[in-house]
Amino acid sequence: MKKEQSQRGFSLIEVVVALLLFSLLMGSLWEFFSNTYSVYNKFDKKTNLSDESRMVSSFIREEVRLADQVTIKVKDATTNVEYTIKPEETFRITGNLEEIILNTTETIGRKQKRKLLLTENPPGAKDKGKFKLDYVANLITSPIADKIENIKVTREENSSIIEFECTLIKNGDIQKVENTFSESLKYKIAVTP
Repeated sequence: MKKEQSQRGFSLIEVVVALLLFSLLMGSLWEFFSNTYSVYNKFDKKTNLSDESRMVSSFIREEVRLADQVTIKVKDATTNVEYTIKPEETFRITGNLEEIILNTTETIGRKQKRKLLLTENPPGAKDKGKFKLDYVANLITSPIADKIENIKVTREENSSIIEFECTLIKNGDIQKVENTFSESLKYKIAVTP
């Protein structure tokens, strides 16, 4: 009796073609997932930046609202002159924020002076050229944000509305978020300085 040869293997060409098709499929899948991850990563960075921008603006607004008296120091970039905005002043002012001084009367009856300080990072720092926003209360400094490009302050003539334009930027990325918010100082006109 003769045995039939029914077991036949793959030829070398079939194996090479199968490996080639498999590698093309895996390459396409790898590219798809890496692009998807890249888009997700950029979206995540932008979301985090937007959240931080909202946090900074809401913190400034809340502090301004809670204070009895507000003084804002603004530095004009063109003339390098420092202005101080007080609630009772009515002239037009535009410039980059330097400092916000907040006076609040506590329940004990004494004034508490708080500050929001915008300072440039030192030349050797990781975020060189960017600004950080610090909160100073009872001689304790707490950082609010360290990715700020600038906070521009504008007040129109004969208006109590102050507009803040805050720009945050991610470290080394082109990711940028701008947040504009306004606050009225009309109800903060101080009786005594």
